[in-house]
Amino acid sequence: YNLKQTGDAVAAWKKLVVSSDNEDTRLEQQARLAELLKEHGLHQKAAQVWEEVVRLRPNKAGYRLDYGRQCLEAGDSERARAQFEQAMALSGDLAFRLTVLDALLDAVEQDRRQENALAGYAAEREKTYTSDRSRDNILILSRVYARQKKWSQAFTAMENYLADHADDAQVLKEFADVASRIPGKRDRAEVVWNKLRQLDPGEEHAYLKRLVRMKLDEKRSMEAVHYAKEIVDLDPQMAASYVELADAYQQAHQPSAAI
Repeated sequence: YNLKQTGDAVAAWKKLVVSSDNEDTRLEQQARLAELLKEHGLHQKAAQVWEEVVRLRPNKAGYRLDYGRQCLEAGDSERARAQFEQAMALSGDLAFRLTVLDALLDAVEQDRRQENALAGYAAEREKTYTSDRSRDNILILSRVYARQKKWSQAFTAMENYLADHADDAQVLKEFADVASRIPGKRDRAEVVWNKLRQLDPGEEHAYLKRLVRMKLDEKRSMEAVHYAKEIVDLDPQMAASYVELADAYQQAHQPSAAI
């Protein structure tokens, strides 16, 4: 697209938005217009369109997430942060809230109003968790620690939570990921991933892959082979099931077994 083509496309979408009598349809068209503006680098204009969408649907968390992301693209981290915080407050869906949290942490890190905004936000979350030790709050706090690369603090916070909620699969997933990043805690990650295979059998393949990759990183090749064979046993007819096994045998210097 050259500038004229971009202008023509934007003008066409604006006409569609104006011509629609149905508000839901008009909002969908405005969202598409915002995406079009973004695609052509017109971030401020795209943010203005999202602002209007949010004005019309202030309680739709997904729109606030999109508006916040566009504000971030436009360099307005303060406004982006406000939108992300409102999106989290509006939604009760944990997966969505954690997606918004990652975007919020991006905004916090880009906030130029204070030198170490992420540390300030971490202090806020620590205070919140002290008074409300809910699953949402431990997951948020641990992700803030992880963003700061404070793996030991994330590990300890989740370990304390799990002492009273031993079978919380969502926290166990995050806990195993953090433990796998701490050299002295990788055996703990192995125990947790194996526990998750029982608690969450639908994701067993993913947990086995994490186990194989961790063992390969540790150069514990034959242990990697053991878990890779379990991946194959889950679905021996699928070619992709053999990828980890081939990698494990290769590291174990048994290339003929990998063929």
